Amino acid sequence: MEPDRLAHLSRRYARYGRSLPGLSLALGGVVILGFFLVPPLLINNLSGDSVDGWSLLALCTALLVGGWLLAKEWLRGRIYLSLGLAEAPGSRSELRFNLVLTILIALLACAFAAKGLLDPAGPLHPPSRVQMGLGLSACLALPACTRRYIRGVMEGLLWIALCYWALGFIWMAFPGFDMRKEGWRGWAIILTVPIAYFGGLTVGLIQHFNFLRLAREIKNQETPND
Repeated sequence: MEPDRLAHLSRRYARYGRSLPGLSLALGGVVILGFFLVPPLLINNLSGDSVDGWSLLALCTALLVGGWLLAKEWLRGRIYLSLGLAEAPGSRSELRFNLVLTILIALLACAFAAKGLLDPAGPLHPPSRVQMGLGLSACLALPACTRRYIRGVMEGLLWIALCYWALGFIWMAFPGFDMRKEGWRGWAIILTVPIAYFGGLTVGLIQHFNFLRLAREIKNQETPND
C-alpha cells in the first residue's frame, strides 16, 4: 500500500462528499425537464381562475424540489460517503459562493412573491391566506435549504436552475399568463431547460462513473498484499 497514493485518492474521494454532486446532478436535470413537460398537462386541466388549483400546483412544485433535496442527500450518504466520512472542509471560495448563492436565492424568492402576491396589479392580488403562507414559506425555506444543503459550484448552478424553473412553473399557472407577452423572460425559461437537462445528465453520469473507478482504486489500495 502506498500512503501518498492513498492520501491522494482520499482527497479526491472527499470532494464527492463536499462539492461533486454526481447522480444528484443528473437527477436534477430530469426534474427540470419534468418542470418543462408537466405544466401544459396540469395547467390545461385547471380553471384559469382556480385559486385552489394554483395553490395545489405550488404545493406539488415545492414537493418536487424538496424531493430532489432528500434524494440528493440520500445519494450522498448512500453512495458517495459509502467508504466512510472523509472530512474535507470547504474552501473560503466555496463558502463565499454559498453565501452569495443564498442571498441570490432569497432575492429571487422574495421578488417572485412580491410580484405575484403583493403587487396590486399582480395576478393573485389580493392573495388568500394559503397563498400568502406558500409565498412566505418559499422566501424562508429556499434560502435556508441553500445555506444548509447546497455544496459546490456545480450543485449551486443546478440549484439556481431548479429554483428558477420551480418559480417559473408556478408563474405559468397564474391566471391570465401568456407566454407571448413575457418576451425575454419566457425565452430564458425555455432555453435553460435543454442546457440544464443535457448538462446535468451528462456531467452527473460522468462524475458518478469516475467515482465508481475511484472507489475501486481505494479498495485495491487498502487491500493488503500477500
